[in-house]
Amino acid sequence: MSLELAVLIPVYQDQAGVVRSLEALRAAQWPVKGTVVLVDDGSNPALEIRPGDWAPLGITQVRLSVNQGIEAALNAGLEVALKEGVKYIARLDAGDTLHKERLAKQIAIMDADPAVGIVASDVNFEDEAGQFLFRFIAPLSDREVRRKMHIGSCLIHPAVMLRASLLREIGNYSKDYPAAEDYELFFRFLAASKAQCIPEPLTTTTLGKMGISLTRRRVQLKSKLRVQLRHFDALEVNSFVGIAMTLLLFVIPQAIVLSCKRMFGISRI
Repeated sequence: MSLELAVLIPVYQDQAGVVRSLEALRAAQWPVKGTVVLVDDGSNPALEIRPGDWAPLGITQVRLSVNQGIEAALNAGLEVALKEGVKYIARLDAGDTLHKERLAKQIAIMDADPAVGIVASDVNFEDEAGQFLFRFIAPLSDREVRRKMHIGSCLIHPAVMLRASLLREIGNYSKDYPAAEDYELFFRFLAASKAQCIPEPLTTTTLGKMGISLTRRRVQLKSKLRVQLRHFDALEVNSFVGIAMTLLLFVIPQAIVLSCKRMFGISRI
C-alpha cells in the first residue's frame, strides 16, 4: 500500500515541541497510509527522535547541516514527501497539536471535490503555558477566502492540507517572500484551485516568544506588502484595505494587536 499523506513539520531548537506534536499525531485518526516528515533545520544539538519509538507514524527525518530558515526547511521536506508520491500534504508546526479527526475531515473534503486544492479550519491559539488566547475564525466559502486574502493570510499555515499534485504543478515555497512564504503560496493555490475551510478548531497552535510573527515581524510585514502589491486588484476593495492595514501594522506594536485579539477571544484575520 503506497503512502498517500505526509504531515510536514519543520523544527528548529524545539525538541519538546516536536514530541508534543508527535504525541498528538499518534492519537489522531489516519484514514490513509502516511508519514510524518520531520525537518531539523540545523538544530544544535540535533533533534533526538528515534523513529522506532513512534513506529505507527512512519517518521522520515531530514537534517539540514546549518539553519537555513523555514522556507528552505519546508522545501526540503516537500522534496522528500513528493518523491514518495503522496496525494496530500498536511502542515503542522513543532509544538502544535491537532484534533484527532482533522486529517480524516480534510481528506474527506479533498476526495469529495477534486477542484479543492487547499483545506483549512479554525484554529485555537494558546500561550506557552497552555492558556487559551483566542480562536481564529476562518472564512468558509472559496469566494470569501479569495476576498479576505487581499487583507491578509486568512488561512493558518500549520492548519492547512494541500493537494500534492498542485504543488508539483505550481512549485514549492518561494524564498522571495521571507516569513510570508505561506501567504504567497496560497495565492498560487487559489489561482489553480478552490479553497474550503472547516468551521471547527481542528488545530491548536502555540503563540511563543520565538515565533516568526514576533521575531521577524518587520520582515514578514514587508513580504506581506509585496505579496499584496503583486496581487493588487483595483476592483477589489479589500486590496486597498489590506495595504492600508499592513502599513498601519508597521507602527502598531504587536503586543497591542495580540491584546485586542485576546480581549475579544476571536480573530478573523
